[in-house]
Amino acid sequence: MRNVTAYAFYQFVKSRRRKSKKRIKRIRARYPFKHEAQLYKLLSRMFASAGKQFLNWFTNRIPKWRVEQRYDSWESDIDFFMEEFNEHLNDYMTNKLFIDIDIKTYINKLAEFFFAFAGGELARQLEEMLGERFYGGDLWWETVKTQWIENLKARALGTAREFFATRLHDAIFKAAREGKGFDEILKIVKSQIKGLSEKQALNLAKDMAGTLDGTITKLFHESIGIELYTWQTAADERVRGRPGGLYPKAIPSHWSMEGVICKWIDSTVYSNDGFSWMERRSEMPREIPGIPYGCRCVAFPWLDIVIKEVDNELLKEEGGKK
Repeated sequence: MRNVTAYAFYQFVKSRRRKSKKRIKRIRARYPFKHEAQLYKLLSRMFASAGKQFLNWFTNRIPKWRVEQRYDSWESDIDFFMEEFNEHLNDYMTNKLFIDIDIKTYINKLAEFFFAFAGGELARQLEEMLGERFYGGDLWWETVKTQWIENLKARALGTAREFFATRLHDAIFKAAREGKGFDEILKIVKSQIKGLSEKQALNLAKDMAGTLDGTITKLFHESIGIELYTWQTAADERVRGRPGGLYPKAIPSHWSMEGVICKWIDSTVYSNDGFSWMERRSEMPREIPGIPYGCRCVAFPWLDIVIKEVDNELLKEEGGKK
């Protein structure tokens, strides 16, 4: 696999076109589902750990408050308790979970897995199309990785805060207003916390995985001079806007982008041929693949414009020789 600059890649395409005028193959790009699943498992464990912290506080403090502090109602107990726990949650997730050496190491490894996948995927695609594996410059990677990890920390803490401060608070508050006892409310709390460690972790993992994959793909493409790409969806029933799928009326419709040619530098336009451009319709997303929330779409390099430029240059050279 060769590490090349944009100029070197262009010259390679030119040398290949001198020897062969074969049509460029169209294949499917792939999404890093495996690494998304690994991220989900990590977040699920972290949220479960935060939930365990909450359960310990809940079972140890609420009954004592009722007896010792004699608040007028469950509602005032819960408000005070939630405010106190949120301070603890911030400290626990920031200064315990995210500085734990095993977790820090695993998060860093996961980011590297995404990086290796995106680079390997581009190399596979170019080999299928041109007969050789390439990857581009990666001086940007450490900055991108650091930003992604910091964003992951912030998003994970924000998700946990929102869950405990709003969703779980409201569930407990409602149960208390309905006159449910401590044991009944404890069951509700346990059920809600399971949802945090599963559903919320899955949603965050999907979003963070797609964002990183899309960002890395864009930068790898640009590093070797690939300015255009074809938008490819996951092509399953979960694709937003797919007729007959799970979300046929979803807006923005990612299905409307299937096979559309796009520019990396301008996410407001699209093309059907790579040469004439139109403003994206109202139902189309105006971001790159992977960036919209929960997006599993991918970008496949569109080389036709490079091929046309190379062919025109070769024709000029041949004409000059004559």
